[in-house]
Amino acid sequence: LDGEWIERSGRIWRATQFGNTFQWVQDGTNRNATGIAVPLNGGLQWVLFATFDGHANMKFVPSVDGSQLVATNETFTRIHSMNYSTGLSQPASTVWKCTMHEGGHFVLKNQTDGRICDTYTVRDNNRNVFVLYLVFQNQGSEQILKVETMDINTWQLPNGDCFRRT
Repeated sequence: LDGEWIERSGRIWRATQFGNTFQWVQDGTNRNATGIAVPLNGGLQWVLFATFDGHANMKFVPSVDGSQLVATNETFTRIHSMNYSTGLSQPASTVWKCTMHEGGHFVLKNQTDGRICDTYTVRDNNRNVFVLYLVFQNQGSEQILKVETMDINTWQLPNGDCFRRT
């Protein structure tokens, strides 16, 4: 459930999950909802119950692919805000292209020398930052760098490099 969800009206909710409980906070209004996720059929299916503003209760059923939460009068759709289909660049105009993206994990490939960078990211809503771990693969060795940024489009790496979305 962690991440961003958009309701039919276009308002965005940020979700934080704590085991089988969760909290949603609506951008701009700070409205909140709390709820539980209940596993069914040995965890193969789920049902969610949320209480909005302390009184309005709703039941949600996830879509088969997990991209939507469907209730009787509302649908929330997961926002995949970290889609880097256009690539990233670092100093000297080196381009890294996204070759795979799934949730908070994506793979970047250096278009000059073929190096690979596995990137894992989550949003820390308490601090309003994105936390990224970049695992660079180079001739059998790994270099792991951690980045914290408020702007997902710009990553200031601790080694001095700066990645920018292109």
